Amino acid sequence: MPQAKVKPSQGRFILATTKSKNKDAERSLYLRYTIGKEQAVVSIGVRVKQKDWNSTKQFIKSSNPDAAHLNRILSEKKDKVDKLIADYESEFTIQILRDMVQGTLTRLSTMSSSTLRWCMNWR
Repeated sequence: MPQAKVKPSQGRFILATTKSKNKDAERSLYLRYTIGKEQAVVSIGVRVKQKDWNSTKQFIKSSNPDAAHLNRILSEKKDKVDKLIADYESEFTIQILRDMVQGTLTRLSTMSSSTLRWCMNWR
């Protein structure tokens, strides 16, 4: 598993493709971070219509009646991952980033990166 010596890219929300629309034409939003060419992506659990999503500004437009509440959820989820990334002092691997994004790595350890990798790979 190659290690990246740099922090991951800034997270971005992405709207699912047209194939994943529900009956109300709503699509799932995903949060995506990358290290090099590898991605860590997780569904946020929020669905919106394409016309209600501003991909440039990364928020749900006020045309959606729940925009304020949903934008708060998006902000909280991204802020949580951003804090984990900022506080992480060891070298990143794509698996560590994926665990952060998916919420399975919620507390940082003072272990070395090699010990942490061993613990994460042990089954």
